[in-house]
Amino acid sequence: MPIENPATFVKQCLVTGGNGFLGHHLLQLLLLQKVAVRALLRKPQVINFPIETIVGDLLEKNMPYEAALMDVDTVFHLANIAHAQKTYEQYQDDCNATITLAIEAQNAGVTRFVYVSSTKAIDASPKDLYGY
Repeated sequence: MPIENPATFVKQCLVTGGNGFLGHHLLQLLLLQKVAVRALLRKPQVINFPIETIVGDLLEKNMPYEAALMDVDTVFHLANIAHAQKTYEQYQDDCNATITLAIEAQNAGVTRFVYVSSTKAIDASPKDLYGY
């Protein structure tokens, strides 16, 4: 079965975690497919892609949800603290940030919410299932 071009069903998307390993590749793919992309960045940084960026931290109360989600129909949520041993509180913060983003996305009229994570988000042991 052929894969459908995402531009046929995604008009405007928000990508969290665009500076990460998966996010970087997702941004490339979406741009190649001519999808309108907005990236949420925790810190003002240069992204080597012609996309709109919003600076905000999902863990902060002043997160600019309205600006980030304006006219967005799809959210790709890849942001997470990874590659570090997390405390229970940090894990809870990540969970709460994801729940809040999902609620804000729903309130903004977003119709698709794609959540991507990995075992590294839970445990950054020296070796994981893949030997990394």
